[in-house]
Amino acid sequence: MQKRFLKYFWDTGASTGIDPDTLSPTFRLKRLIEYASFPDLINYDFQEVKTYLPQINIDRLRANEYRKEMLKAIIPYLSTTNDWEEAIMQMFKDKLSQVKWFKNDNKS
Repeated sequence: MQKRFLKYFWDTGASTGIDPDTLSPTFRLKRLIEYASFPDLINYDFQEVKTYLPQINIDRLRANEYRKEMLKAIIPYLSTTNDWEEAIMQMFKDKLSQVKWFKNDNKS
């Protein structure tokens, strides 16, 4: 795990004897979803997100509703994309294609 993420695992480390790298990947991802800043979250290892996010009950997380909605919306794109940017762009593209004014403006 990159050092930038260790701050979200305040209850681990030398003083506790718990190495954050030994925590389950699902637990690590849940903790980051709940506490990480958005820039840190989207810099987290995409392969772990791709593998473990579909297994998490997003509604039970202690995260704000906007973050939960974004994560639910991005799940369908995880299997067909290779990084956060690609997944987010594909999600926006599909969401915009459903908006009436956007469809009308892009007919030309």
